[in-house]
Amino acid sequence: MKSITTSIAFITKEEKAVPTESEKLVTAFCAMDIRAFEDLLIEDFNCGDANKYDLIARIERQFEKLKAQGNTELIPVAGWCLGCKENACGYRFEGNVSGHKITYIITEMEEGKFNLTNCSYFQVPGEPMPEPF
Repeated sequence: MKSITTSIAFITKEEKAVPTESEKLVTAFCAMDIRAFEDLLIEDFNCGDANKYDLIARIERQFEKLKAQGNTELIPVAGWCLGCKENACGYRFEGNVSGHKITYIITEMEEGKFNLTNCSYFQVPGEPMPEPF
């Protein structure tokens, strides 16, 4: 299989020399780098029913499964939620070998803090509307 080089373009209000926390999160996901991901979470991070360490364990298991399928990176595809976080923007991360997909809505709350939500009803521009669940 030929190697795919990932390039990520971010839309920001102004040109920034330093990436935002959300941009760093996307980069960590694409590299399946659980340590970089962990470093981005504040100690009291809470995502629904998961604290920082529960979420890290969950994401690490996803990364391990993706790597076991031969994936060396994840390809980010921007889109938006059609379900509970209606119209919130996020990314579908696709395995570069398996094509397996995981989707998260990433919301910056304030400087250095974000919310991460799994999304199962996600629309990507140019693709057919997904079936409601």
